Amino acid sequence: IMNITVVGAGYVGLTLAAVLADFGHRVWVVRKDKEKNKALKNGKIHFYEPGLRELVKRGLKSGRFLPTTEYQEAVFQSEVVFIAVGTPSLSSGEVDLSQVFNVAGQIGRSLKAGYTVVVVKSTAPPGTTRKVAQIINKIKKPAVKFDIAFCPEFLREGVAVKDMVRPDRVVIGAENPRAIKILKELHRGFRAPILITKIESAELIKYGANSFLATKISFANAFSLLCEK
Repeated sequence: IMNITVVGAGYVGLTLAAVLADFGHRVWVVRKDKEKNKALKNGKIHFYEPGLRELVKRGLKSGRFLPTTEYQEAVFQSEVVFIAVGTPSLSSGEVDLSQVFNVAGQIGRSLKAGYTVVVVKSTAPPGTTRKVAQIINKIKKPAVKFDIAFCPEFLREGVAVKDMVRPDRVVIGAENPRAIKILKELHRGFRAPILITKIESAELIKYGANSFLATKISFANAFSLLCEK
């Protein structure tokens, strides 16, 4: 049983937090929107995903699912901190990483003296996770020890809870044996093959999976046009 923080309560973050709480971990969910945070404390979520509301309500009732707006309260008590905020596309086609880097700063200020694993879950280009580590390093107190990792998600809308609980694979992009051991232990309940890679490899795996899905959809659309003709 671990103390965990998930920063971000969108599609990925909320599903991750609810599932981890259901597995028996103590999970803080950090979001800056006070109104949505208040609603979440009452079991209300701002999007629909089958089975997710029930998981959230069960977590709230058990006291293991803890919505908050305060980084200090959550991060300071956690062994593992997930970054699961949005990375939208800019008009230029580049990825907007401002939320990820802002969260990295907040985490750096809030880490406890001791050891923590910080895990980027947001979809981000290779190199982003190491930049997150650099930001934390500049801000953290000298007594703070941490390692960085990247663990991509492969969720599908409509079956996100199922995909989170029983994924096809768990990818852990990390290099320190201590961090790898903690993350392997955390993912033990997911009943899926665990693949350990370098950080950049894990980041690239996520982009590869997304791109391949887009390619399959494009192929299906092109083939349907051929069929119609």
